[in-house]
Amino acid sequence: MKLITLGRLELPGAGLKRPKLLLLLAYLALEGPQPRRTLAKLFWPESKDPPANLRMALHHLRQNVPGGCESTETLVVGQILTDATELRKAARQNAVADVERLYQGPFLRGTGGTGGEELEEWIHTTREELAGLVRSVYRRAAGDVARSGDHAVAAEWAVRALYVPGACPPSPEDLKLLYPVLVQGQHGATAAVRKLAAEFGLALAPVATASPGHSPDRSSELEGRPDALVGREREIREVLALLERAPAGLVTVLGPGGVGKSRLAAEVAGQIRARLGGQQAWVSLESVPDANLIPARILDTLDLSPARNSDGLPLLVHVLRGQPTVLVLDNFEHLIDREAGDGTEVVAALLAACPALRILITSREPLHLSGEVLYPLGGLSGGAAGDAATLFVQRARLVQPDFQPTAEQDVVLDRLCSLLGGLPQGIELAAAWVRKLPLAELADELAHNLNLLTTEALPQPGRHTSLRAVFNQSWQRLTLPEQDVLRRVAVFQGGFTLQAAIHVAGASASLLTTLIDRSLLRLTAAERYEMHPLLGQFAAEQLARTPELQAAAREAHTHFFVALAETAGPELYGPNQEHWFGPLSADQANLREATEWCQQHDQPDLMARMQRALWIFGYCRESYTWGLRQIMRALQHPRVSPSGRAILLRGAGVLSRVFGDTDTALSMLTEATELAEEHHLPDILLVALIQRGLLLSQLGEPVAARRDMERGLRIAAGAGNHTLESYAHSYLGQYLSRAGQYGAAEPLLRFAVTHARQYAGSWQQALATLHLANHLRDSGQLTAAEEAYAACRALLERLGGTRYLAECLADQATLQYYRADHAGARQFLEQSLHLLEHRRAAQTRAACFALYGRMALDEGRLSEAKHQLLHAVQEYQGAVLLADIVILLPVFARLAWRYGEPLLASECLRTFNLLRLEEKIEPPLPERGELDLLQQRVPVGDGHLAEPLPLPALMTQLAELPTLL
Repeated sequence: MKLITLGRLELPGAGLKRPKLLLLLAYLALEGPQPRRTLAKLFWPESKDPPANLRMALHHLRQNVPGGCESTETLVVGQILTDATELRKAARQNAVADVERLYQGPFLRGTGGTGGEELEEWIHTTREELAGLVRSVYRRAAGDVARSGDHAVAAEWAVRALYVPGACPPSPEDLKLLYPVLVQGQHGATAAVRKLAAEFGLALAPVATASPGHSPDRSSELEGRPDALVGREREIREVLALLERAPAGLVTVLGPGGVGKSRLAAEVAGQIRARLGGQQAWVSLESVPDANLIPARILDTLDLSPARNSDGLPLLVHVLRGQPTVLVLDNFEHLIDREAGDGTEVVAALLAACPALRILITSREPLHLSGEVLYPLGGLSGGAAGDAATLFVQRARLVQPDFQPTAEQDVVLDRLCSLLGGLPQGIELAAAWVRKLPLAELADELAHNLNLLTTEALPQPGRHTSLRAVFNQSWQRLTLPEQDVLRRVAVFQGGFTLQAAIHVAGASASLLTTLIDRSLLRLTAAERYEMHPLLGQFAAEQLARTPELQAAAREAHTHFFVALAETAGPELYGPNQEHWFGPLSADQANLREATEWCQQHDQPDLMARMQRALWIFGYCRESYTWGLRQIMRALQHPRVSPSGRAILLRGAGVLSRVFGDTDTALSMLTEATELAEEHHLPDILLVALIQRGLLLSQLGEPVAARRDMERGLRIAAGAGNHTLESYAHSYLGQYLSRAGQYGAAEPLLRFAVTHARQYAGSWQQALATLHLANHLRDSGQLTAAEEAYAACRALLERLGGTRYLAECLADQATLQYYRADHAGARQFLEQSLHLLEHRRAAQTRAACFALYGRMALDEGRLSEAKHQLLHAVQEYQGAVLLADIVILLPVFARLAWRYGEPLLASECLRTFNLLRLEEKIEPPLPERGELDLLQQRVPVGDGHLAEPLPLPALMTQLAELPTLL
């Protein structure tokens, strides 16, 4: 499904027609993930409750465009393809035919008045940007065709470039480049171009009709300009705007070496000429050793020379004072605060003496001048269709012309660009290896081998032959204390806080600020410090050169995060739970690194302490596979204490149940129960009992199940832990409700919800609300159930609990089925199964298939019903969920009866009746009327068999029912 935005706004194949919702999808697709607050304010600026409007809009999108966007508690992420995104990519690759095919008219033509001024401005700006990209491609096509000698066709391309629908009027630069093409093609639009040029006050140079093979004049290009850019359209617009309105006339593009500061500045300088006029000069300062030589280098670029023994500053001031000028001073960092002279003084003097002067500087450090505007430059955008991947493919084709990544390789390419942090020079150096290494091996090497990013080509001016050389330059400019902190913070994974840096690396706020100024760290909007991944490799290498320092830093890192976990642990049981989820999520990579250190250094009990503190966080964040693997490794350690073993067994048992490994789960939860009781660990004992009780109820042992759950409830009441008390009431209430004891279940479930809202965190609130919603549905209170499901979904969407959200959606689908709303049920089922893609959740998945089967049976599609119901049984059998299979037997009886197999129908119903008593299983109230009718219609027999027919034999007979057309 692709959103059409060029020429019109439409989503073919979807029933969604509301312009604002389609516009929201377009905004997310083009601008990337957005904070909820930003979207609400942008799209509903006049509303009394913008967040509510956004929630409703996202609900409609989920209903009508499944998979079109995803949301967390803070972010909304677009997932839909647009023709505008394809156009951007095609324009970057100069794919003329694709651009011509995609551009069907101005962006969002006819769309307006759907938001406030800021949204309208975005539509207008994006419309001009996309039309400008089309103009650039057509303009290049005109030049390329003209060089081939076909001047008539070239002139047609030139006219198309001049009159792109939705574009700004042609700039003077456009007129200067296209005029010769029109003249050589003897096109009638030449007079119109002359008229436009006169309005700009632009004198067009005379052009002779060219003979074949004549190349157009390209003297308008900046001398010494670096290679053409890939991407950076947004950055160019922003720097242009800053340079135009900078109060002191000074803008500094900041970033680490290799990030593309020079290329960006060159592009900006080329475009600013059309806006400001005057002269421009590109001045490379890389080889200037002394700040006093800066004026002479600028004068040399302007083809002027200062008098002998003169510093050149007075002459330069005289030259620049008389006319508007843009100076680009490239690679300035080594001329800041040097004993041989401070380059900032030269810049300050020029700006003070020349009011019409504007200076664009590229540097790894700011100049700290009054009025200086800083523009930090990051890496290229990621993703298989992002700018980083586009640059990689372009450069790879220089060494392997037929290079074209497959869909499978796109995933590897995305990982590779992520490892490179979008750093253009790193991407170019890595791309040169595609001739020697497969992409996957290249990505694996880059994860730990910085030496790979080296070129064998001859050095070029302003270009380093390796990223190590780039980073080493910055390293050598640091003081010893700065070097010490930079290598110590390399132990962090995925960023760190100020407190973490103080405790682990001995840093201070002022020292970290210095490293930010040197473009070696950056401070994010979330107030976390981050280091570019490649620079992190370099810093880690420096740390590894002193093994004692490395060992101390890693140990300090582990103990800091163990302490963080144990500080957060008690808070995760209370109303501050959601507040702590944010910091813990941000530091999830650091917590995993601390766990790895515990494994490597024979500290299983230290790991158990972390697991005990963070089990709610890990369970809610669904870190199941990694968590189970680490716990199993720790359990094998001979030095783990009995208390530590109890904690680890509790975690392993819960996760094994999630994965459907019921035998392992039962064994581990039983041992965890025994050890927790022996060593007085009430929180571990309670959870182990409740989880074992839940497992026993599914395995067909109702007496033992209830005994465990009631014992857990008694422990919770005596422990004084409100979250665990809610947890115990909720699961016991769920068990009793499934057994048909609705009167006993409802008070427990309502207590759990009330207690969770008053004392516990959002996760426990969602869990208790889900159990109550299922009870209300099964006991026939459908309206109240719908309200409870809505509340549960809102909590889970905010928390990002994918597995439980999928379960909630599947359960609500059953509610819609009870209301005879098959279309609504299917919508919920589709959303549930979409969330469960690549996830192991046998019970929820089986419930979805079972409901699909029931609806197919109601609609008379018997073969489809048989297929879906048996698929459900396979899932249940894989997880040994006996009770869930038993509850389907009446449905199979209906199926066999509809097939004309009364004996098989009778066996299904008789087996259900016997197991129903034995396993204490009761169907929900909304199903009992249909069950009673079935019991009256189907003869159950005289009970000549005391034992029920084994379920596998019954399923085999059902599978042999013929496929009906």
